[in-house]
Amino acid sequence: MQPFRLRTTTEQDWQRVRDLRLEMLQDSPLAFAQTLEDARGLSEDEWRTRGERGEGPTTTVVVAETDEGRWLGTMGGYLPEDGTGPWLVGVYVTPSARGRRWDVAPRLLRAVERWARKHGDVLSLEVHEKNLGARRFYERHGFVLDDAGPDRGRVRHRIAEGEWELRLIKRLRG
Repeated sequence: MQPFRLRTTTEQDWQRVRDLRLEMLQDSPLAFAQTLEDARGLSEDEWRTRGERGEGPTTTVVVAETDEGRWLGTMGGYLPEDGTGPWLVGVYVTPSARGRRWDVAPRLLRAVERWARKHGDVLSLEVHEKNLGARRFYERHGFVLDDAGPDRGRVRHRIAEGEWELRLIKRLRG
């Protein structure tokens, strides 16, 4: 296991943001609301903007980085304009750094939760209903199905027709 540190992304990270995003979409195409083809078509300016989200006024993007500069994973948070509170997005750990031995995902999650506590009492996310590993991870870390409302916590997948995501929430206070 290599040591790693957490940090937020900047505009200067745009190429690494792009490269990790393309890896994410290739590895887990149903986990994100974007296709690999769409991501490949983005301009340098768009990737720079995505890099800036690390320390945006309504966003954060945290990466786990080794001393050698290798990115092991990322998680982001954002505040939607509708005022529903913070959302966890863009969750990915490269396959070679997955699992409890590395502790990448829990450390990234704690960093996003610290950010989210500044913006609300509940952190929300959507996860593909068939992504059992991710669901187990979230449940181990206190997320539960948000079954309030008419959709009972099920949301149509934005890209894959006929596929579903589950909306999970975690109370950050109380």
